[in-house]
Amino acid sequence: EPPPSYPAAGIADLSAARSALHEVASRFSSTWPELQQIAVLTDLGIYDLSGPMLAAAHQERADSLRGRGRHAAEARAWTPTTEAWRGLFLLARDHHHTAKTTWGLWRSVPPERTEAAWKIAYPIAHDRAVWTASREADLDPFLVLGLMRQESTYNAIARSPVGARGAMQIMPRTGHLMADLAHDIGYSSGDLEDPGFAIDMGIDYLALLHERFDGVSPLAIASYNAGPFNVSGWLGNTGAAMPLDAWVEHIPYKETRDYVKRVTGGWSAYVALYGESDAAVVLPATPAGDHPEIVDF
Repeated sequence: EPPPSYPAAGIADLSAARSALHEVASRFSSTWPELQQIAVLTDLGIYDLSGPMLAAAHQERADSLRGRGRHAAEARAWTPTTEAWRGLFLLARDHHHTAKTTWGLWRSVPPERTEAAWKIAYPIAHDRAVWTASREADLDPFLVLGLMRQESTYNAIARSPVGARGAMQIMPRTGHLMADLAHDIGYSSGDLEDPGFAIDMGIDYLALLHERFDGVSPLAIASYNAGPFNVSGWLGNTGAAMPLDAWVEHIPYKETRDYVKRVTGGWSAYVALYGESDAAVVLPATPAGDHPEIVDF
């Protein structure tokens, strides 16, 4: 079972947030009817749906304020404070905006609430999807959350300028190749719009990369960013005997080098916050093998 997240006591008044959500859902029911659905879903605790829906509503309001939406006047009339938004994000489990609006909050809360503030900034996002798929793939779910944090800050509806989708930022080509491996003849790129489906596929892909590189996570993480072909070439240039930390420093792409460090750092933060008291991320001393027959994309 995933550990409990969102210890919001003293961080936000969720009772007030619930009242505010129902009030705004009633006030703007004709403009944003999905707010009524979000209110019901949060009351029922169906956060896998309420979080992405609130994120989408927040984005639509922001677009309207910038003149790109249909409801500019209504958007200007809906003016929650930052604190009020934080309460709404926490209430609906909009992991993306919760993390963004609570970053650094641990500096301003009383000492007894510091850990709660850190945990809200590093939430157990999409907990059921992540835990189920990670366990089936024999991956540490905290690693998955660290990668998801770097890819999209947990945003289940994210879409990058180059077309990557979902919390795990799966490229359409990768999606089609993964579907081919699974003999999923009914797959289409639109399936990546389903947050749970996209998370499952991203975890399955990360697991294949781990299998290709003998379970050495920094190599799999680098492959998730730059592709296994590049990682294989870098291994050929440096040799497998180089210490793993030195190998990471020799990654020629700065973006990938920084990506590996940030994902590994996020993984370590999750283990420190939610793991056993003596838990830590332990990595092998050197890179290991490379088995391109397992996955070559």
